[in-house]
Amino acid sequence: MAQLPPGTHVELRPDECALLTYAPPTVELVIAVHAAALRAPAHGLTLAVTLDGDEIDWVGAIDERMVARVAGSDPDVRVQLAASLLYGEDLWRLAWPGELINDPRRRPHHTVYNGRRPWVVLGELPVGDLLIAPLNSDTHGAKWFTPVIARADIRFGGSTSDAILELAHLWSVPPEVKLDGCIAEGAERPVEDAVMRYFSP
Repeated sequence: MAQLPPGTHVELRPDECALLTYAPPTVELVIAVHAAALRAPAHGLTLAVTLDGDEIDWVGAIDERMVARVAGSDPDVRVQLAASLLYGEDLWRLAWPGELINDPRRRPHHTVYNGRRPWVVLGELPVGDLLIAPLNSDTHGAKWFTPVIARADIRFGGSTSDAILELAHLWSVPPEVKLDGCIAEGAERPVEDAVMRYFSP
């Protein structure tokens, strides 16, 4: 399970940083994970951000083994993150970021989301990068933080099944990432409710 509480300062190991397709601008990160992750028995998934002054400029869901704890705390980091969600011109569009590890043969830890799939745009950082979460066609055991989106509401040519939206695996990507498809307007409200509940400070 995750060990580092929200607000904790950490450093991303340089060798791990080099493997990330969408690497942070600095190895100095702040943990922004949901507190419930500290009770999850399965793995050490965490959510980390980088700060440029008072603004978040990178977000990534990584394995705790990729970082080392250092001194410092930012207890309001989840407030800052929540302020960038459910906002932006590309909200609800489908993003196609490709692999998050730039050499899949060297995949370091299982909590870095893998596989080519559509992701849903859930917000936008002040720097203009998009905040996205992945769709997963395995809907077995869906939870309150993995809202189900019906196949008919996932609007792109290859949609073949219902999917869950993995809110715990939030990432920021450049605005130039491929965008193709969207979530149907009628499906937005329940997903919005889940996002607000999960990311509320």
